[in-house]
Amino acid sequence: MGMTETVLFGSAPRLIVEAAEATGLLLPGCEATLVRDLQGRIKLYLLAPAGQKWPEGTKAQLSALLARFAPYGTSPVYLDTDEAPSRFPFADVVKRDRVPFDTSGLTAAPAATWFRLERRFSKDSWLTETGRDREPWPSESGPPVISFYGYKGGVGRTTALAGFALFLADEYGKNVIVVDLDLEAPGAGQMLLGQAVPDLGVVDFLVEEQLAREVPLALSRFLVGSPLPSGRGSVRVAPAGNLDRDYLEKLGRVDAQGLNGPTSSAAVLLKRLLERIRDEERPDVILLDVRAGLHDLGGISLSGLSHLELIFAVHSEQTWAGLPVVLGHLGRLRAGWVKLVHTFVPPASRGGDVLHEAFVSRAYEVMCTRYYLEGDVPDQMDPDAAHFAYRLPMREALLALSDLSRSRRELLSDEHREFYLRLARETGLTP
Repeated sequence: MGMTETVLFGSAPRLIVEAAEATGLLLPGCEATLVRDLQGRIKLYLLAPAGQKWPEGTKAQLSALLARFAPYGTSPVYLDTDEAPSRFPFADVVKRDRVPFDTSGLTAAPAATWFRLERRFSKDSWLTETGRDREPWPSESGPPVISFYGYKGGVGRTTALAGFALFLADEYGKNVIVVDLDLEAPGAGQMLLGQAVPDLGVVDFLVEEQLAREVPLALSRFLVGSPLPSGRGSVRVAPAGNLDRDYLEKLGRVDAQGLNGPTSSAAVLLKRLLERIRDEERPDVILLDVRAGLHDLGGISLSGLSHLELIFAVHSEQTWAGLPVVLGHLGRLRAGWVKLVHTFVPPASRGGDVLHEAFVSRAYEVMCTRYYLEGDVPDQMDPDAAHFAYRLPMREALLALSDLSRSRRELLSDEHREFYLRLARETGLTP
């Protein structure tokens, strides 16, 4: 290894690749895959071009090389050739699931083409590189789906969602369906439904829909009407579920990784829930209240379930420490479907304008490196760009809001009303 460097989870792949390349054992044109298991240990799967053979002793030398990088380097080494049939039963899985390994940080250009294959207990929804242009359905063929997400909790996400739902129902007569995906800390249901106890909720759908039934459960069992709209429209809520003694048991059986099979994964089932809502209820819009932080369900919700992701954030170092991870995830999926919302902004007399300008400037810097596509970076002052955040004020009357019937007027007035008007216009929900 030259100078001694502690082998850690993050450094092990680079160290192994550089050492393997330095041996001269890798054939030009070889495909090399780092196979990292659930504990982070790395095996090598090497595929030689058709017609070429591995030099004698290659396997033993590479096995000894991996041993130098213990505890992360581990045997065995698999040597294969690009001729059918492969001697290794998992070769098709490797080729199907591997992704390119970033070799830009290596000290020299590699001779082999490097890939990586990751095995994880969780977080696939945040880490799987699934390509671009993902959305639940073409925007012209169904109601828009809008996600309300915050990297940190307590930034006004659920409050803004509830206000927007009531605004659309009262002002424009829209039929709105709200889906509470914050299963770990439900909020939208209680805020919009008050004391109503739901029959079934989202957590029930994720558990029950895994099992084959002759007759699917009626969608009406998962929806509860809100008593709060006063106009021509309606707001119905798919709450997280009934927080009874079985709730945690059901939550513990939500299959975020698809371990019971692809059709049981939460991503597949949530998309099915949205499709049933679209087809059976025909709402004008679907609003998703998304779990804060880097939770598995949050990653699933931000991976193709909506047409627009609203990212709520305050201007703090805690926000900017984690928000680049979220924006990097969204940037890998596709560009053009995200908008930041800067919340808890003080009035101009207390420095609000300066604070908001600083937020937008910081957002631009981060999104240029983590989100925008090369060659498609907007102007910093483009009001339609993702980084040019909506602005929501600090409103003391809304800080402890749990019952909309008490603070409805504050929620639907002033800057919040302007936010709803602009959001409705930009998502095509105005008449």
